[in-house]
Amino acid sequence: MSLNTGISESNGKWLKWFSPDDVLYPDCIKTLVDNVNDNTIVYSNWDIIDENSRLMRTFSESDYNSLKQFDFNVRLLDGQQINVNTTLIPMILFKKGCTIHSIKDPVGIDYDFFLNAALHFNVGFHLVKKSLIKYRIHSKQLSHKNIVETLSFIEKLRHEHLSRLDAKTRTKYNKELENYKKTKSISKKNNGSGITIGIKTSS
Repeated sequence: MSLNTGISESNGKWLKWFSPDDVLYPDCIKTLVDNVNDNTIVYSNWDIIDENSRLMRTFSESDYNSLKQFDFNVRLLDGQQINVNTTLIPMILFKKGCTIHSIKDPVGIDYDFFLNAALHFNVGFHLVKKSLIKYRIHSKQLSHKNIVETLSFIEKLRHEHLSRLDAKTRTKYNKELENYKKTKSISKKNNGSGITIGIKTSS
């Protein structure tokens, strides 16, 4: 996979995953670096802009910074799909074997990586409660095409990662995931809902 090849050739301390049609705010990198450590992926809130760079809305991620690792992982399994373009990832994770998998649906690569990091390498996640990027949406964007198929594929990824855990841990996650789905607030949103709102606003 070309992404892993590029990572293997890199010698920096952090990986900034970013799309060419998005925009970094001037303080983005410094703010992320100030909040990251070797076993934490940091991410932030983000603004949604249209094809003409018009600000449409701000998407505020749910703040799970106070949760224990297990409880955050439950929310990640439920679909807390962090916008990968906001993240800063420690390069040491890749040296530990936490690689990016080549999978059928390219839109799910980042979610697969996050599940891999959280469930199998005990990596933490930390939200910077500030918009640090402008995320551009447009009708031809890959992440917005065939969204039903993508959501179905994400469900498969969830099952695959759970199946790699030992039976006791897998049962515990499944039980807590079901409990969380029954009790979570209706106001809880994930990345997909934020993008969908943005698309509807622009149409």
